[in-house]
Amino acid sequence: MKHLMTPSLIALAYLCLSLPAQGQVLENIFTVDEDKAETYLDAGGAVLYRPGYLGSEDNVTQVIPYIDGEYKGRFYLKPGQGAGINVINNKYVRLSGGVNYLFGRDSSENGAAQRLRVRDLEDSITAAASLRINTAIGVIDSQVQVPITGDLEGVRLDIAGITQWDPTPKLRINPGIRFTFMDEEMVNQFYAISKFITYEGGGLSSFSAFAAGYYDVSDQWQLVGLVDYAVLEDTLSTSLLAPENDGVTATLGLAYKFR
Repeated sequence: MKHLMTPSLIALAYLCLSLPAQGQVLENIFTVDEDKAETYLDAGGAVLYRPGYLGSEDNVTQVIPYIDGEYKGRFYLKPGQGAGINVINNKYVRLSGGVNYLFGRDSSENGAAQRLRVRDLEDSITAAASLRINTAIGVIDSQVQVPITGDLEGVRLDIAGITQWDPTPKLRINPGIRFTFMDEEMVNQFYAISKFITYEGGGLSSFSAFAAGYYDVSDQWQLVGLVDYAVLEDTLSTSLLAPENDGVTATLGLAYKFR
């Protein structure tokens, strides 16, 4: 027993001595890196052109606010990502949690939905978690969303690879590709016709190629644009609620930079 106690006590003493070091490591993990601790706000407006939902035969044009901001690299309010807090934010990884937004389905925006008399789906606020991995050639972004308000239910996951091209000092372009996954519940909300056609299982629902652009008109004003071409997964494209198997989303906005 003595021979067992001695190594154990040594190990316990080493663990106690190492706790401050381990605490420092954890603190470093959750501390925002100095070069990521930005505080800024870009605010303005944009025109958004999009399908009523992917597969819809009708498109929607909306005027929306444009807000892109961070506070000390910790809190954020960003297009696409939503609003929340960066739990980890360093040169390798950004791990975030907060809320986001998903468009539902307005049957008045889609002739097929009207003919089939399917009900509207209210837009939803979602609980969202995001992970960004930085690489030498770009970033890998993923976000999972679970609706907490509105009519939508289920889970949506988006995974994107994004790189950057700077053709001029004033112009930045971020091209990328995205894969969207929905679980069975969310897929059936958008594409099933109750009692006639339903879908079993979740998985890849669409994929898209996109490019976002940012042009500095002046030191304070910036033009923001996005073009996204998305294609519906083959099985879902056969739905009577998806007369179109693809769709284009485009945004053009102007923002004032508070920096």
